[in-house]
Amino acid sequence: MKKLTLPVVVVLLVAMLLPLMAGCGGGRTAISVADFVKAAEEKGLTVADTADTYTDEIFQSSRMATSPDGWKVVFFDIDSAEHAKTYFDTCKSFMESKKTGAGTSQITQRDNYALYSQTNGGRFMYVCYVDDTMVYVDVEDTHKSAVQDFVKSIGY
Repeated sequence: MKKLTLPVVVVLLVAMLLPLMAGCGGGRTAISVADFVKAAEEKGLTVADTADTYTDEIFQSSRMATSPDGWKVVFFDIDSAEHAKTYFDTCKSFMESKKTGAGTSQITQRDNYALYSQTNGGRFMYVCYVDDTMVYVDVEDTHKSAVQDFVKSIGY
């Protein structure tokens, strides 16, 4: 009887843990432009509307958050997730074309998001889309940790 009890317990534990593990590595939740502005201002960044800069019809809205140290993060609300992925691929290719020798890069792709980061030639570049939104960063690598902290705080 004891031999039968252990396998039953193991099967029950696996059955209980499986749904919890299914959520690991899943999607992210996109934020709105208003949420981006609020989060940036709470961190002491100045936010400007950049609709005059990003005029392609895929951009529903765009904002640039600038820190007192001068680093910037651009947030885009894009008309579809398909266009966000396409624009992500374009930004990633642009960043890769700027490589000037040794450096580091990372790419992660999941259900509804992808991110790419690159540190090279004194620059830190980062792009991430979640659903139909995106953040884009191109700063001196001395600001890398501050940018990463902010981007992480908004879930990108």
